[in-house]
Amino acid sequence: MGDLVGSLLESVQVKITHAKNSCVGVTSVDQVRDLHGDGVFPGMTYYVNPGVFQLPRGGGLRLASVGNSKCPVTVLQDFSEKVIGEPLQFLLHGITPGIIFTGTPVTAKFSEMTRKKPACVSSTELVVFVDKTINKTCVGIGGPQDHPGQETYEGRFHFEQDGLGFRYNLVFCYLASSTNCSSIARYDNGEGGFRLVLDNQIKPFQLGLLYAKQRP
Repeated sequence: MGDLVGSLLESVQVKITHAKNSCVGVTSVDQVRDLHGDGVFPGMTYYVNPGVFQLPRGGGLRLASVGNSKCPVTVLQDFSEKVIGEPLQFLLHGITPGIIFTGTPVTAKFSEMTRKKPACVSSTELVVFVDKTINKTCVGIGGPQDHPGQETYEGRFHFEQDGLGFRYNLVFCYLASSTNCSSIARYDNGEGGFRLVLDNQIKPFQLGLLYAKQRP
């Protein structure tokens, strides 16, 4: 009887060890990493670096005043590869392990490391709004009060792996449904940079992250 119990306990221990090792393997693969292979952590500041196989490649992200708006509440990806742009911070919510994995819901905001928050906007947190003039759902900053006459949506972003290396797509999921999601793509509206738009019919915007104390 003792031998049987011992064998069963040994079998269970082996299975638990195997499961732990499997989980560790998945975690190391799925953790979001910057272009140098270092883990991306919430609250740290990162430049968005466009994918090398994405043409035209373009530069970093910046804020712009477009249309009739006098406040820079719309996010653009600059046309020029020489423009590093303005860095972002990614934040987790609720009880988390403090690590960002692919698929982990995050919010994002522009860091004030390189530029102070414009006085005309309530916050630099990314928001999704519908621009009726171009009939596109776009990425901007602020809240409903910063986009008068335009519909805004609450939700969370997450990263999805895109190809080899530490390249990702950014995906937005509406808060009302974790399955109602759309990839972030680019759209040229002749404004000196690409709009970031929600569109599953356009090739997703491929990006990498560069820790803000480093340069491309």
